[in-house]
Amino acid sequence: YGMLDSILEQDYGRIELIISDDGSDDFPAQAIGEYVSRPRQGRGRLEKTLLRHNAVNLGTVKNMELALKLCSGKYVMILGADDALYSPTTISTLVGEFENFDGEVEVLASQAVMCDARLRPTGKVFTDSRYADIINSDDSPLLFSELALRCFIAAPGVVLKRRAFDRIGTLSDKYAIVEDWPSYLRLARSGVKFRYRNILSVKHREGG
Repeated sequence: YGMLDSILEQDYGRIELIISDDGSDDFPAQAIGEYVSRPRQGRGRLEKTLLRHNAVNLGTVKNMELALKLCSGKYVMILGADDALYSPTTISTLVGEFENFDGEVEVLASQAVMCDARLRPTGKVFTDSRYADIINSDDSPLLFSELALRCFIAAPGVVLKRRAFDRIGTLSDKYAIVEDWPSYLRLARSGVKFRYRNILSVKHREGG
């Protein structure tokens, strides 16, 4: 419930929460629904909550694509249950950054703090500073060529305009599990404008 708690603690007032389970035998849908809707200090920031469960395991990519079809907001974050948002201001900060960009920016990448199995920071971050200029360069071929060598964009720290997915159709047309790296490559190849901001946005558990 760590990720759920970090979402429920956010100070942003217009959150749409889509929880999608990919065929788990022990997915406690009723308990999660009750947990999310439970009155608590600071609650009331979820505009909509949807829970879905695949009867069989479809793989990360298909599961996330099904969840994305249920999203109606302007911005989307794809988050894993084993991570946690860095602070209660994470979403409001990222949305604020996005609102200050020109209308052509469709992907905002931020920083992930690498953590151990108990979500304790290890002192490392995901994106090296040397990659910030590449992400911010507006040079799509350069971004594509560098991303082809290494994924230096932290998936749980990414916010996308929902319309960005229209450019590539699917998150990945080749993989069942890896949804982030292939989609960034395809977005870069299609000329989508990226931006990076050195904002600590998520605690990422190394190794999942």
